[in-house]
Amino acid sequence: MFDRGYLKYVLFDYYCRESIRFVTRLKNNACVEVLQELEIDEESVIEEDLIVRLGKGKNRMEHDLRLVITKDTEGKAIMILTNDFNMTAEEIGDIYRYRWQIELFFKWIKQHLTIKHLFGKSKAAVVNQLLIALITYCLMMLVKYKSAYQGSLLNIQRLLITCLYEPFTSYVQKLHRKGPPTKGRQRQDHEQIYEITLNQVLSGDMDDLFYSNEIY
Repeated sequence: MFDRGYLKYVLFDYYCRESIRFVTRLKNNACVEVLQELEIDEESVIEEDLIVRLGKGKNRMEHDLRLVITKDTEGKAIMILTNDFNMTAEEIGDIYRYRWQIELFFKWIKQHLTIKHLFGKSKAAVVNQLLIALITYCLMMLVKYKSAYQGSLLNIQRLLITCLYEPFTSYVQKLHRKGPPTKGRQRQDHEQIYEITLNQVLSGDMDDLFYSNEIY
């Protein structure tokens, strides 16, 4: 599922040869040859369901595609392109309509499941890694619920690694323990430093001035 900014006929032919299904939006200025009109339900939100071939001349595609035309909430026509001829036109329209929810889901995965890289590229490897990450996230949420902790999951994860072999009661006590406030880097009073430096220069006490500069 991708937007119309990736409109490349060579790439579409590659997807068709490799049996990679895709759904995207077609640009309005695309060269489209209609090969067949498919039947649609009169009560459907789909305007047209067509089998087409894109491009012309040397840029003409090798494979046929499916063009589903529907309307958005403002009544504007949306041309959805796919190489899937098995799904219904309504299903194809729903896939494109929910593209933003798909983007939000992947964003949630990156933020909460901390999957920085894939250990395997096969379908089974990717699915297993996602399931393990989801199970880990659910377990940490369960720990947060059981311990009534109001902090972040990152703190829960860090302390879990430290207290991995300790009793759960000990872990909860450390989780709710409040450490001493950190002072951090203290701010310097620049006006006071200026006054001290000026007085040293006027008094001719340059040794103290060099010593003060090393401190500040």
